[in-house]
Amino acid sequence: LIALAMLRKLHKISPPPYRIFTTAHEHEGGIGCFHHLPEFEVHYIDDDTLADQAIMAEKLNELQPHLAFFSHVYYDTGYLAPVKDWFNIVHKTVPDCKIILDAAQSLGLYEVPFGAADAIVGSTHKWLFGPHGGGLMWMKASFYKWIEGVFWSGHGLAYDPEIAPLSIPGGQDFQMYPAIEEALKL
Repeated sequence: LIALAMLRKLHKISPPPYRIFTTAHEHEGGIGCFHHLPEFEVHYIDDDTLADQAIMAEKLNELQPHLAFFSHVYYDTGYLAPVKDWFNIVHKTVPDCKIILDAAQSLGLYEVPFGAADAIVGSTHKWLFGPHGGGLMWMKASFYKWIEGVFWSGHGLAYDPEIAPLSIPGGQDFQMYPAIEEALKL
């Protein structure tokens, strides 16, 4: 939903392709939605480029991405990425670039760097030991306003004007909530 909402918003700003700057270690469950939409052009950046701040800034300047997508912890190696440093480089080099952090592999294990990424996504079933099929998402207020909601049916389940644009349409799995609560208590 966030990929489609971003696509809708980016169409209002400029024509495609919309470039994404990401690592070669992204899980299909996170980057796949962007990779499989033809309007997005995903650029997988090698480890040597990411390891050198000056070279990374050059690559960002060359690509001028619309989105930077990073995993906090790589699913394939367990590497704890220096995402705070990367966020700073992205903000300095391409100020309008949105940043999404995939915290699926770190949520429950490491302190998540809230406040720097525009959106942080995670899952309940990995290191939180919660139910399968549950996702968590945090957004900066500025990103929330920029994206203009993630529902497509005209209105979500919530009618409160503050949260309605982010409410998922359709039914909810209320059996999942107690399991998520127990996982968070752990």
